[in-house]
Amino acid sequence: MISISDKHNIARLAGSRDVLMAGPGIPLVRLYDGVQPDPGEPPDGNLIATAGVASAVVSGGVLLITLVSTPVIVMSTGTPTWARILDAAGDWWMDGAASEGPGALVTLDTPGPYYYGGRIVIDSVVIG
Repeated sequence: MISISDKHNIARLAGSRDVLMAGPGIPLVRLYDGVQPDPGEPPDGNLIATAGVASAVVSGGVLLITLVSTPVIVMSTGTPTWARILDAAGDWWMDGAASEGPGALVTLDTPGPYYYGGRIVIDSVVIG
């Protein structure tokens, strides 16, 4: 088992935040349906919605990502199953589960399905 100190964890999360926010654009959270691909591989599912990242703050031993706005517009009918986060340079940064349950990278207010033109409320994006 590997354990790290709180100080080490905060520094690790701060470094992740710095990489996320570095670049000419804004980071994005994209919600997809289907099966999450291998790390960094092209998405296989439908892009359901995209949200811009307003800020990322290390607090209480986690990285809290705040979105520009929520709800966000549904771009394709479907049920999000996973999320991809792109950094401010537009590069792959992280993938993870998207659901209404605990333990997901992106927690949704309701499970879906969502319909084109509707709205998705993203409750939280938290990285531990």
